[in-house]
Amino acid sequence: MVDSLVSRAMADRLAPALGVAITMDGRTIYSRALGMADATAGISANEGTLWYLASTSKAFTGFAIALLADRGALRLDAPIMSLLPGVAWNPEVHADSLTLANFLSHTHHINDNAVVMSAAFTGEIPEKKWPSLIALAGKEATNDLIYSNFGYNVAAMVIDRLRPEGWGVFLQSSRSGLHELLQISPLDENNLVVLQRLLELGTVHRVVIALPPRRSPWLVVHSHSLQLGVVVS
Repeated sequence: MVDSLVSRAMADRLAPALGVAITMDGRTIYSRALGMADATAGISANEGTLWYLASTSKAFTGFAIALLADRGALRLDAPIMSLLPGVAWNPEVHADSLTLANFLSHTHHINDNAVVMSAAFTGEIPEKKWPSLIALAGKEATNDLIYSNFGYNVAAMVIDRLRPEGWGVFLQSSRSGLHELLQISPLDENNLVVLQRLLELGTVHRVVIALPPRRSPWLVVHSHSLQLGVVVS
């Protein structure tokens, strides 16, 4: 059934390439890649292809927040202004009535433009400067739930304030089982081509080649933000 769905998605040309993996009880029980990882260069996708993580990173951001809440470092119902003291907010968004939960549940009713469009997508503005952009974020025209990235950018700022080492190091050192969150394997020609493009785009700012005992080399990739990252098995 999964094979049929994957083949149908490729036949409908939903994307130039597609990777599918199913895990159960900590094991990968199904893995398949189709299409072209780089159509111009003629590189086919395979089980070692590096895939763009995109908004899947919200799950990691939320998990990091949950770990901090479980340890008593924060409360989900805490006013956002108490978690980010000193940050200036646009008066029209009434930040004094918003909690961290509002930002995690997309019910903050603040637009994405200031932080997401100006910083998170490009990486041109360092994360440490993102709080200064919050004052430029205005109120949405509707009070409906609107899926966006801004809430999780704000959650990332909360994590960074509580854990100066950053979200990735925090998760990797927290016995969360995500110790290979920012690792790319295998170290092969296909992934090096994609990695070079990520470096050129500014998505990745540091690469370390690690050689674990009796294992293949890994590329350890450090991303600019929670919204930008890569994960492969």
